[in-house]
Amino acid sequence: MACLLLAAVLFLLLLLKKNHVKGWLRLLKEDVRAGAAARRRAALLLYSADDAGFERLVGALASALFQLPLRVAVDLWSRRELSAQGPLAWFHAQRCQTLQEGGVVVLLFSPGAVALCREWLQDATSAPGAHGPHDAFAASLSCLLPDFLQGRAPGRYVGAYFDRLLSPDAVPALFRSVPVFSLPSQLPEFLGTLQGPAAPNPWRLAERAEQGLERTIRDNFGGGNTAWEEEKLSKYKDSETRLVEVLEGVCSKSDFECHRLLELSEELVENWWFHKQQEAPDLFQWLCSDSLKLCCPSGTFGPSCLPCPGGAERPCGGYGQCEGEGTRGGSGHCDCQAGYGGEACGQCGLGYFEAQRNASHLVCSACFGPCARCSGPEESNCLQCKKGWALHHLKCVDIDECGTERASCGADQFCVNTEGSYECRDCAKACLGCMGAGPGRCKKCSPGYQQVGSKCLDVDECEMAVCPGENEQCENTEGSYRCVCAEGYKQVEGICVKEQIPESAGFFSEMTEDELAVLQQMFFGVVICALATLAAKGDLVFTAIFIGAVAAMTGYWLSERSDRVLEGFIKGR
Repeated sequence: MACLLLAAVLFLLLLLKKNHVKGWLRLLKEDVRAGAAARRRAALLLYSADDAGFERLVGALASALFQLPLRVAVDLWSRRELSAQGPLAWFHAQRCQTLQEGGVVVLLFSPGAVALCREWLQDATSAPGAHGPHDAFAASLSCLLPDFLQGRAPGRYVGAYFDRLLSPDAVPALFRSVPVFSLPSQLPEFLGTLQGPAAPNPWRLAERAEQGLERTIRDNFGGGNTAWEEEKLSKYKDSETRLVEVLEGVCSKSDFECHRLLELSEELVENWWFHKQQEAPDLFQWLCSDSLKLCCPSGTFGPSCLPCPGGAERPCGGYGQCEGEGTRGGSGHCDCQAGYGGEACGQCGLGYFEAQRNASHLVCSACFGPCARCSGPEESNCLQCKKGWALHHLKCVDIDECGTERASCGADQFCVNTEGSYECRDCAKACLGCMGAGPGRCKKCSPGYQQVGSKCLDVDECEMAVCPGENEQCENTEGSYRCVCAEGYKQVEGICVKEQIPESAGFFSEMTEDELAVLQQMFFGVVICALATLAAKGDLVFTAIFIGAVAAMTGYWLSERSDRVLEGFIKGR
């Protein structure tokens, strides 16, 4: 496990190459052993995709947390589901599953995420505006803000931000009602919060015990001798032998939490077995609710097992999950399915209308695209529009933010209207301020450009004497120029000097004397070996040539003149 985590860390370091990122990822690797207690807890990561680098950082963090291991959900790993379901439906499903499993939603704050939060907080009554097909963070704000505004966020959410990317004061005050951690400086505390308290599961123990009761009866009886079985069954039914067989099959060998809970509950189980079975036949009810007081009946929650909104028979109207249902904890708040809202999920949510209703059921259908509230599915049924749209004659019309003061673009950017929103795009390089794309929409020309008709075009500075240095020549560039040395010259200490062309040399001119000697021996060796091979065939002519060649080469090798001739040949002289 540690090796997998280290591989993920090293991969991120190659991508980002930032010392402070290296530091906090090293801390995360060291804390991997603390992840044993965090086993099986769910964590949903929400972030704003500010840029590709930040997405890589989030992906590496999610991969590292996954190795603890946690059940990590992040939209970066679910693009296919996001495209099929839409970001709001995907987030709602993941959030419901995470909270039902006792997990936590992690809000990763960045400059882009903070800007989105502030935009929503300035106009909290507006419906969701247009967002990208994979922008789960923007889509999630319609569900997140009610939890924070109504005080339901603690225990459900955790905040975090990366050092040097965001200052602590930048996180909106509303979101500080939950723990917000700085990474890496508060990494141990962050991991401890994700770990969460260890929650006992007595309902699982009781369920397996009941299965064991059925198994022991089925496996030990049913042979056909009814009278004998009834006599033996009456003794075996309440025997200690059967109890031991049942308890042995309750926990698997690797389920340490189950064994711990069984050890704590052993006396209670024995008391129920020998004394309470007749008056309390439901082991789950007696053990979990009445004795340990860890559970509540279905449809109830909290220390006093109060009914969930909508009633214990049909909590949350059947269209949501009651937080804490069946436990002695939770707030009892209804986490409604997509399209439903209200205290007990008995109303249609934002962007949906009431298609059908009777005494027991409610069907909510989606409004037409930009409608926030509507009376029907048609475009003309809109009653309120989403952010970025205006209601006109019962229809939602896109607001052109670029023609109003709603758009806020930089001095060197221009505004482009989109459905329900707008974009700021960079001006052309030739422009100092612009009204659109291209050099023909400039308000003023940048230095190095001049107005030619309606366009800002590059000035060719090389037509003027701009490179006065000796042996220099001008090279025009986009919006500027540069001075380079003429052909055959190179720059030395700011001056163009003539390049010195080296004399022609032989192929082996750079070889040392020792290397030449070795090469000579190899050359003569190859020739002699070739002649020896021919002579070995028994041909007298080749044998005579071989003997003569050996004698001649030996004499030539020993002569001082041979060395000078061969050396001159190899060095090209």
